[in-house]
Amino acid sequence: MSGAEAMRMIRERERARGGHLPILTLTAHALKGDRERCLDAGADGYVAKPIVPADLFAEIDSVMARAGGAPASTATGATFDPKGLSGGDADRVYRTVHTLRGSASNFGAERLTGLAQRLEAYAREGDVTHSASVFTDLEAETKHLIQDLAESRKTTAATQEGTM
Repeated sequence: MSGAEAMRMIRERERARGGHLPILTLTAHALKGDRERCLDAGADGYVAKPIVPADLFAEIDSVMARAGGAPASTATGATFDPKGLSGGDADRVYRTVHTLRGSASNFGAERLTGLAQRLEAYAREGDVTHSASVFTDLEAETKHLIQDLAESRKTTAATQEGTM
């Protein structure tokens, strides 16, 4: 599943059920017009790779402020529901957790990466029924990663203020 497909599905779900999950696009597409295309596709924010921490944190702050001001450390929009995600569709589970595993790996979140890898293996075998407990652990690890990133953001901001 591509990022654009995931955004489309999230936005469709929001139209049907309400609510809004802030989406920040991290992409290698940095040509003129790419930012606008991402925002038009449903993203709330955009950061081009290579990622510059100060730019990433500024965009997170901007997206979260527009979403109601919730700090990144308390964001809870990223949850994993095994019933809603799987629907008995092992291929869909595989694609989704494969994407998550790659993202977690980018942040060095080894436990989260390992949990996603376990779910990938279940899905590859066509076994989505035994994954519920892994989803619970996956959600907890995702929240830990969000908290760690928020702490890193605070440390980076304090360091930058000290050098100015």
